Amino acid sequence: MSGWWQRVREQVGGVMLTVIALALLAVTVHVVVFQGERREAQVLSERLSRVRGDINRLSRENERLRHLIINIRQSDDQVEKIGREDFGYIKSGEVLYFFEAPRQELPAKPAAPSRKKPKAGPDGGEPKPEEKVTPRAAGIIPEDLSNQLRP
Repeated sequence: MSGWWQRVREQVGGVMLTVIALALLAVTVHVVVFQGERREAQVLSERLSRVRGDINRLSRENERLRHLIINIRQSDDQVEKIGREDFGYIKSGEVLYFFEAPRQELPAKPAAPSRKKPKAGPDGGEPKPEEKVTPRAAGIIPEDLSNQLRP
């Protein structure tokens, strides 16, 4: 009887070893396959969040532009405002002034001190340097679209 029992134990041990090896192989394959899918799902989820954010931003912009269209259709004042601020249009008889920003120049060589007294400013003090300012559009129409529409 001991020989019979020995053979059963050897066969069961071999089967158990095979079952354990197959189980480890299945777990490894499962982890490798589903880990890649989990990462892909995470990347897609992040992309979906960005796209939803873009949709929300564009929906708000569309709503703002719808209101602008309604205002333009109802009033010439809005058309005039856009023409003046975004395109620089003027009415007949008006004069349009453009102001440029001051240019940054390299400092000149120090000149010999002048013996002349500089002219006083309007308040009697030091004269004020001339400042140039460039007007900017108020942004009724988005700046990139406004630039495309300029003549």
